Amino acid sequence: MKMCYLAICAGILFAGARCVAGEPDPPEGKFLIKLEPQDLDTADLSITYKISGSFGGYSGPFVPPDPHVRQYTLDTTFQGKNATALKAMIYRPGYGFHLIDIPSLKDFSKRFVVASLEPLPAIPLKCR
Repeated sequence: MKMCYLAICAGILFAGARCVAGEPDPPEGKFLIKLEPQDLDTADLSITYKISGSFGGYSGPFVPPDPHVRQYTLDTTFQGKNATALKAMIYRPGYGFHLIDIPSLKDFSKRFVVASLEPLPAIPLKCR
């Protein structure tokens, strides 16, 4: 039962996030989020993240959106110590939330993910 719950949670948290083989890793102490699709307007994008490690936990600084940027680099060090885990939340109006949960950065094969943001469906409203 616990394994089934864990598999479901992992599927939800990593939905849309994937690694790409053959691309170089960012330097130690950094983690890269690559956004898809390439024509996504990122002017209203919001990225928040939290890292944890031997220093405890730290919520990363505000990541300023840029309409021309498709890759965001997150700092995974605090007070000179490397983080062991990373959680990030990406929000874009009309696209909803995208969650990233990496419980062990050292066991994660790459230091980046590709976050595929999908537009939310339109919900027609009928008024009387």
